[in-house]
Amino acid sequence: MTISAELAVPLASTTPAVNRRWAHRKWGLIRLLPPVVLLGIWQLGSALGLIPQDVLPAPSVIIEAGIELIENGQLADALKVSGVRVIEGLVLGGFLGVINYQYFYVRAGGF
Repeated sequence: MTISAELAVPLASTTPAVNRRWAHRKWGLIRLLPPVVLLGIWQLGSALGLIPQDVLPAPSVIIEAGIELIENGQLADALKVSGVRVIEGLVLGGFLGVINYQYFYVRAGGF
């Protein structure tokens, strides 16, 4: 009788933790479902010809192009150019924002 009573306590105490873990995983899977369904519909629409390839290429075509860019080494160069453009835009936008603030608010008596 003591063996069954001792075994019943740990099982009862771990059951809520298992339920919480399963609930957490279930919601994680539910969160992943809409993007996966959307990609599936997109791929199916492209395969059936409902979505023109020149307007929106299929996800498989995009993945193949990405793999090709990685293999060629062109992806790193493209990312470098894009990064420079982002930094240039940030600096230019920040500069224009400061000039705008100085001209319109400080000189006009605001703030």
